[in-house]
Amino acid sequence: MLQDTISHVGPGDRYTGHRKLWGRVILRAIYDWVMYRDSTELKQRKLAENAETWLFKRSELFNGFETVCDLLDVDPDVVRKRAKTFTKDDVLKAEHIERSGKQDPELAEDPDEKGQTRYLVE
Repeated sequence: MLQDTISHVGPGDRYTGHRKLWGRVILRAIYDWVMYRDSTELKQRKLAENAETWLFKRSELFNGFETVCDLLDVDPDVVRKRAKTFTKDDVLKAEHIERSGKQDPELAEDPDEKGQTRYLVE
């Protein structure tokens, strides 16, 4: 799912923690956008609007979505395309999988050139 295209970090990568952190930021933005975009509560609706702006509006800021994706070596358009297909059930399932520490092969992207399964965000 959105669990592992950002997880292609090698064990000796000194930036592993940063990559995981930014991966979680992307997951949280997708969660907020999908879960709250139809909310009638102002606070939740604002979370969804902020997430939508960050995910889908192009930005040159150092902490903008494109910059984060570049840092993680993932294509922002692939992540956006995938995020647009998510339903609330998908997001809840991904959250459950993340909390349990398991990966769902059904949610994986196609294998990379080395034959390893990659997800979108770890």
